[in-house]
Amino acid sequence: MSYGMDLGKENRNQNAMGDPKFFNKESLEEEMRRQFQACSDCRMCLHYCPFFPVLFDIIDQELDGETKKINSGHIEKLNSLCYHCKLCEFRCPYIPPHELELDVPRLFLRYQAVKGKEKGVSIRTKLQVNTDLIGSMASKTAPISNWGLMKHPLNPNRLMLHYMIGIHKKSIIPQYKRETAKKYAKKKLKSSVAKGDGGKIALFTTCLVNNQRTDIAKATLAVLEKHDVIITVPPQMCCGMPELGVGWTDKFQANMIYNIKSFKDLVDNGYDVVTLQPTCGNVLLSEYPKLAPNDLIEPANNIADHTFDIMNFLWKLKLDNKLSREFNEEGFGTITYHVSCHTQAQRKGLSSRMLNLLPNTKVKAVTGCTGVDGTWGLRTANRDMSVSVAKDQVLDKIAEMDPQPDWIVSDCPLAGSRIEEELKIKVLTPIEMMAKAYGLIY
Repeated sequence: MSYGMDLGKENRNQNAMGDPKFFNKESLEEEMRRQFQACSDCRMCLHYCPFFPVLFDIIDQELDGETKKINSGHIEKLNSLCYHCKLCEFRCPYIPPHELELDVPRLFLRYQAVKGKEKGVSIRTKLQVNTDLIGSMASKTAPISNWGLMKHPLNPNRLMLHYMIGIHKKSIIPQYKRETAKKYAKKKLKSSVAKGDGGKIALFTTCLVNNQRTDIAKATLAVLEKHDVIITVPPQMCCGMPELGVGWTDKFQANMIYNIKSFKDLVDNGYDVVTLQPTCGNVLLSEYPKLAPNDLIEPANNIADHTFDIMNFLWKLKLDNKLSREFNEEGFGTITYHVSCHTQAQRKGLSSRMLNLLPNTKVKAVTGCTGVDGTWGLRTANRDMSVSVAKDQVLDKIAEMDPQPDWIVSDCPLAGSRIEEELKIKVLTPIEMMAKAYGLIY
């Protein structure tokens, strides 16, 4: 079976958006056919998400096994089914550096970019993904904005979001906080006496944590302060993943360039970058080095080399014999730890190992996708599929546990929100558990 190896590299994924071939539709579609042929011959990914069963049905039932007949209509149908969980990308045996160089999620990020360049991105879609704008407005008007976003069948604002903006009326939207994480950190760090024995970090708060889940940032600051870590919160914008996922490449590039320039000098001066949400961490680690303009590739790679999830940073302290073991001896009993998709995609998640350090605590990991994946799972068009994915891969596993865990933890706050929404159980992040273990008040 030929996988198009004779095509050389000209039709392979073009990494840099500055390369004209990145936006070449014909080159992209030819590359898709090549990769789909390899996927069809392997089929290890059949049960990862709704995308692959549909792909294989198209190949088997419509095209008699001939992937070269896949057309633009098929590709658009498949595009609606890829929500960039990356389960296939990090489990696939044929990802780079293998000569086949398969990366289906990246194909569809590129497809969205091509589509966005050709047809533009609608105002409705831009409103769905502009988390900087929405977060800023909603935080400044909280708690009034939270009343407007409250999930209730008769809430006119939610009905408007459902039918006009495309955010499903049943989707839980975490409450916005008037005091953002950045504002809290600025006030908190004024009185910091840290000398840096635990290192120096630049905090990438992420939109969700900055505007809504500020408790995660507060727990992070409390734990880092206990370890004598010097902390700064540089100017920053959304990582750009929501924009990249819908093909709004101009906005993604603007955010990426701003963030690289904001963090580069700090990293050059010995700071590590600590992220509080796995999707954003994955963007800094994987997307910026591949999509940065030529003059920023080196600093993008340097930032990636010094970027840590907060729990990975604590593990680094452990390896340097600088992690405090002043834990509450009572412990937490049993913790079910949900390993989020984008934590797995980073290939270095250490949350479960950190939680296993806690006294009288037993950790059981659960993998699988909750189907949220940024704003994708919140949208009206995707709601049913999103919940179905969560039920099959995560929710049923937790619901069937006997006995039920004492605590449920997830690296991803959005995944945690989906578990809370469906199972009516409080879900924390690992750093919040660590703060509890240290008995910290924040």
